[in-house]
Amino acid sequence: MGGEGIQTERTRGIDRGGKSQYRGGGGTNPRMMKMKDLGTAVVAEEVPMTRREREEKEKEEKAAAYRKRHEAGLTEEYKRDMAKLAEVKARREAAAKKAKEEEEANKA
Repeated sequence: MGGEGIQTERTRGIDRGGKSQYRGGGGTNPRMMKMKDLGTAVVAEEVPMTRREREEKEKEEKAAAYRKRHEAGLTEEYKRDMAKLAEVKARREAAAKKAKEEEEANKA
C-alpha cells in the first residue's frame, strides 16, 4: 500500500526517463530541420491540385484574361463605360459653356 501502482495526474504518461511515452522521437519536433539539411531534404513529387485549388487557379486565369481584353477595349463593359464617359464629358462641356455664357451675360 505504498501507492507505487497508483498513477496520479502528475506522473501519468511519464516514463522513468522523464520523457512522455506518448511523444515519439524523443520529444523532438519532426518538422523542424536545420538549414544545412534543407537542401538535401527529399522533395515529394508534384502533387496534383485539389478541385478547389484547380477551380481557384482557373478563376484567376479567367479574371486576368478578362482584364486584358477589357484594357484592349474588346469587352461590352468597356464599350458601355466609354459611352458613359463620353456622355458625361459632353454634359460637363455643355454646363461649362452655359456657365460661361451666363457669366458674360451678367457682366453686360
